[in-house]
Amino acid sequence: VVDSSGRTPLDARILDDAATTYLLVSAETSAERREALAEAGAEVIVVGSNDGERVDLASGFDALTDRGIDRLMVEGGGEVIFSCFAAGLVDELHVYVGSMVIGGRDAPTLADGTGFIEEFPTLDLVGTERLDDGIALSYEVASDGSDSS
Repeated sequence: VVDSSGRTPLDARILDDAATTYLLVSAETSAERREALAEAGAEVIVVGSNDGERVDLASGFDALTDRGIDRLMVEGGGEVIFSCFAAGLVDELHVYVGSMVIGGRDAPTLADGTGFIEEFPTLDLVGTERLDDGIALSYEVASDGSDSS
């Protein structure tokens, strides 16, 4: 879990000890809050960015690697997804397109944040799978940043 300020509820199901829950927090999270989260069942990892307010994802991924994690699925909102792309941490992207249109001018997108202005991640479509009334698209991120089509 990426939670810069440590706001994860202490009674959240993810902390139920069914599996180890790593909680990445920034230095902004108080020692008392970190201790409470640890007592609730999280393994808290402090990996703040230069501003101290956000989690440094690259450092967080390194810390998880040090704990034996070599494969990670990130399920997040547009800010987290954008941050992972911006840090060069994404090697696969799986997107589900359903049979309902949700959106609007202020709706979140797949990759929010500051957006991609000059350099864009290049994806290679490697698979499709129909799921109910939608489709799951599987992509690999091009390693050289160029379009392979």
